[in-house]
Amino acid sequence: MNHAEIKKTLEQLAIDIDAIVDERVAATQRILLHLVEVLAGENASLKETNQKLQDEINRLQGEQGKPTFKENKKPEKPDPNHSSEDDRNKRKKKKKRKPKGKKTIDVNVDRRRKNWCSKKDRLVL
Repeated sequence: MNHAEIKKTLEQLAIDIDAIVDERVAATQRILLHLVEVLAGENASLKETNQKLQDEINRLQGEQGKPTFKENKKPEKPDPNHSSEDDRNKRKKKKKRKPKGKKTIDVNVDRRRKNWCSKKDRLVL
């Protein structure tokens, strides 16, 4: 629980204390609630101080400290001329592709040799 949640819970309990009939018990509970609230605040401040000291120790040892983040900026009104993907595709001029040629070559046979290999080779084949 963070400090704000604890404070809210204690405020709700303080309302319930008013319903207690015995004044001594009600006074004791008010004191205890006040003590819890003070200790919770002190605990939060000690945690913050402890974190700062740990960051300083890490920095002195050559390590990087916690990074600082820039706050998110709310975007202003969106651009009314914002185009969609479809609009961009319609406006884009498509280049004409060159037709792909055949990957195989047609070879014309214009002559044949009768004895293209020797007799020994023919017997082996």
